[in-house]
Amino acid sequence: MSPQTRRTRTAPSGHRKSSAHVASTTPVKPAASTEETGGEQVESSKQASVRHGRRQHDLGRVKKTSGYRYMNELFGAYTPVLIAFVVLFAAVWGWISFGPHPATPQENWTRIENAWLTKREDARIAVSKATTNFTAQIAAYEDYRNATSGWMTDLGKVTDWKDARKTAAQNDTVTADMSTFVQAGNDEITLFDQMTASQTPVDVASYAQNLQDAELTFNTDYAQVRSDIMGNSGSKASPGPVALPSLTVVPCPSPDPSSSPDPAATPAVCYAESPTASPAPSATPAPSASPAAVSSAGPSVSPAAVSSAGPSVSPAAVSSAGPSVSPAASLSAKPS
Repeated sequence: MSPQTRRTRTAPSGHRKSSAHVASTTPVKPAASTEETGGEQVESSKQASVRHGRRQHDLGRVKKTSGYRYMNELFGAYTPVLIAFVVLFAAVWGWISFGPHPATPQENWTRIENAWLTKREDARIAVSKATTNFTAQIAAYEDYRNATSGWMTDLGKVTDWKDARKTAAQNDTVTADMSTFVQAGNDEITLFDQMTASQTPVDVASYAQNLQDAELTFNTDYAQVRSDIMGNSGSKASPGPVALPSLTVVPCPSPDPSSSPDPAATPAVCYAESPTASPAPSATPAPSASPAAVSSAGPSVSPAAVSSAGPSVSPAAVSSAGPSVSPAASLSAKPS
């Protein structure tokens, strides 16, 4: 058999699969879904290619302008430096605006003042309302003392009151005034320690002058240092004085007649605790002799008779009991 015949020889029919069998075993996909998916993909790829082509065309047009070429020649070599500067500026601005930083003297003063000034004034009001209740007033004195102590302690924890916006001389003044104010507060704390150890309202009232001086010094130094730090716009009015127990002035006991008073001594003022105790009933005085009783003992001597010649009669002799000497007998002339 020639090679042409072998190439054109067909395979036996028993070894070939029929076209109907192949069609029945092969799954058929819906034609519609295939056509839709293919159409969408083609459409999206066309739109993307169009947009990309437009961007390249626009960018190419910008690069061809004289302004772009000029800016590129002028800043092209400095572009990394400019980018680094912008990043550094943004970092510094964010740190200053939102990052942690040391508190300023104004912030420290405001924080401490708001924490203790209200408590101190509340204790002052409580002292004023308890002038007739010694126990409650002593407790209010202790609250006043504790608020002052906490205030001075927090001020002492701030080691630097210097303001970068002020001169060195101004900062030295603030530091000196702050030291004076803290010392005044500590002196007042010592005074209140003595007052709260008192046992009676009279003992507390004995510190009246000391308390007045301490409060005057404290308020003066407070106003000065607050003006140094906060300025005149932030000044506050000085509070009123601290109240003392209500005492009733009573007469002092009479001094001893034998002792001569010192003319340079301060006049004594005596107090009694309020409310005062009811006075004890005084002893009934002995009834004095009535004029009638005195005159009934005997006839009295007339003034004229007493002033005449002869020994005078003493008042004790006149008022004593017993028969009195008759005027005729005592004043008549002795017979010759």
